Amino acid sequence: MRIVIIGNSKIANDCLKEILKQQDHVVTGILFEPSKNPSPSVLIQSIQENQLAHHTIDGNVNAEECLAFIRACRPDWIFNINCYQYLKNDLLAIPEHGVINFHNGPLPRYGGVNISSWPIILGENTHGVTWHMVNQGIDTGDILSQQNFEIPPRMTAAQLMVKSIEVGIQLFISDWQNWITGKVIAKPQEGIRTYFSKKDLAPNQGRLDWNMDAEILDRWIRGMHLFPYPNDFAYAHFTIEEQTYWVIASEFILDEPMGAPGTIIERNSKYCKVQCGVGALVLKMIALPHGKSIKWDEWYLQLEALGIEQFT
Repeated sequence: MRIVIIGNSKIANDCLKEILKQQDHVVTGILFEPSKNPSPSVLIQSIQENQLAHHTIDGNVNAEECLAFIRACRPDWIFNINCYQYLKNDLLAIPEHGVINFHNGPLPRYGGVNISSWPIILGENTHGVTWHMVNQGIDTGDILSQQNFEIPPRMTAAQLMVKSIEVGIQLFISDWQNWITGKVIAKPQEGIRTYFSKKDLAPNQGRLDWNMDAEILDRWIRGMHLFPYPNDFAYAHFTIEEQTYWVIASEFILDEPMGAPGTIIERNSKYCKVQCGVGALVLKMIALPHGKSIKWDEWYLQLEALGIEQFT
């Protein structure tokens, strides 16, 4: 089988390496987005080491120059792995047998984008990944392989992203040859469909509301914690005197109320505890946007100078 890969980063590279182990199949081309594979990336290294035909996606993967490259590769199959662009009909029509996509969510639930953030924000206990056929819809194609797993307590969106990739790679290794040889027949998606688009903004656009339950705010913070990966979703934050602070790490405590919501009820050199509507939120690390983390003792002096004992 002739295979083209459209993809980025570690998962695309690991899947590529797995395919290259098999002499019955050949990778005739790879397309990747340079902005998501900064040199020296492992994917680019694999391309160079194996002298594989490749093409960079500088804008839209559906552009004619990309389509011409794919047509020249004459693929039987295309694997779309970690390239979050909508594949249009002209591209889908090129491979002889179809396009297979990796989705880091358990379809039909959790289709769309920011799928490492929403399950944590919404308090889910389980998650999953899906390899599926691509059709004209978005994340609606028939399922080839799927695996669910538990979300451990205190997991962040970044950690969930890593876990999803790990599970996705293992699922690919065990099943991919069965997909392309017809030993696994894709099945229609079943159940309630949930879809998150880029228009689905983070709750309160990430701004913490101290009147809410501390447990919910803690989920927001972990769900918007994507470090060290790029974050085009939202940052959990609060504002004092027009200065925004990102909340990097936290935990919640279900104490009896010790003041009005937003009141600083405990502070030391390791954390700042703030009263919420229910329980207290322990701020363990905060930072200025795109800046260094805040040193608690210095920050407390700034708050004292401003006469601030309660956040709004």
